[in-house]
Amino acid sequence: MLQQPVQSFDHARAFAQRTKVRVGIAADRFSGRATGDSDVISLNFGLPDEGLFPIPDLMESVSRAVHVRRALQYGGATGTARLSGMVADKCSQLCKVPISSEEVLITSGSSQAFDLISRLFLDPGDDVWVEEPTYFGALHGFSLNGATLRGFPMDEEGLLVDAVEQELKAREATGGAMPKLFYVIPNYHNPTGLTMSLERRKQLGELAMKYKFYVLEDDAYGELGFGATTIQPIKSIAPEFTLYISTFSKTIAPGFRLGYVVAPRSIIQMLRFVKAEGGTSGFAQEVMANLLETLDYDQHLRTVRATYRARRDAMLEALAEDSSVNWTWTEPEGGFFVWVTLPDGYQTSALWDYALRESVSFVGGDAFYVSGKGGNRMRLSFSYYPPNIIREGIQRLRCAVHAYADTL
Repeated sequence: MLQQPVQSFDHARAFAQRTKVRVGIAADRFSGRATGDSDVISLNFGLPDEGLFPIPDLMESVSRAVHVRRALQYGGATGTARLSGMVADKCSQLCKVPISSEEVLITSGSSQAFDLISRLFLDPGDDVWVEEPTYFGALHGFSLNGATLRGFPMDEEGLLVDAVEQELKAREATGGAMPKLFYVIPNYHNPTGLTMSLERRKQLGELAMKYKFYVLEDDAYGELGFGATTIQPIKSIAPEFTLYISTFSKTIAPGFRLGYVVAPRSIIQMLRFVKAEGGTSGFAQEVMANLLETLDYDQHLRTVRATYRARRDAMLEALAEDSSVNWTWTEPEGGFFVWVTLPDGYQTSALWDYALRESVSFVGGDAFYVSGKGGNRMRLSFSYYPPNIIREGIQRLRCAVHAYADTL
């Protein structure tokens, strides 16, 4: 019989301390609050609706791809040049700056993009600055690479860049450490749903150029806006100091595990060097390139946006229809999420058990903070369920809050 190493848990604890890993923020565990109960309305899952996946077009794209043997071979994971070119063309139009395929790296989802960038830029103890709150999966990835995290507050226009500028000036004056990266989600932010104003994007881009740090711009939800206009990316303001990442997961299907980084060519070359897993699936890239060649992508996006807008509206209406719960919420102009704030003194960690009794779930706010705040906040996702189920979920959540409040 093989003997279990007695020091394995000690090693795990030592690793956690060395990398400052925070328990409960790994993306695959949804803040430790996942539930497999089919009766639970899972408002914690930021999942796209499978009914929006373009299945007929995908079947045709797969059929074409299986005949490209190179895509199934070792080395096929370098991918078809078509997909990098398509991404470059799309980002050139979006950013209003010329981008070549040599400035694009296709990754195994945007999560791998976080990891590669962290490997390349960070030594243990290096500063990564973030909006607070921010996406817990990114916090987890930075922590795994030993980063020292610092959060900056937000308001209805997104990141408070004035606070960032003050800290940069203070560190410059005292010789303090500057950030290596500043991670932001400017469009339909996860978890708050907020959108950073153009003025603040310009201000942050200018600070990056002045103080020589890189903005890591996560635009996972940028194509899911419900209005007629979009705000230009930070990449268009400070192209040499912005690492732009996005994904096909929210608009096509997450099972492809395809994302991308757009960055200066020299950085893309170095990211390729640290990309040690053997390459992003060449077959998946071939299928995606086929799909984008044949799919009416603009019409597909119109359908996706209209669907999610109706679900956003249903959630906001349900939150507002009964004032017996003293909560407030954001009103996102796109994306997947609404950010709910309960009165001071409430703790969503304690509310969780009451919510499960009512068969509804959420993600507690503390998972999105590096400062230990957010205990009275929660993220709700409207993307997965039709409007009638969303309304039922909010009603269940309201009942859970009432039951919890009776114990305070």
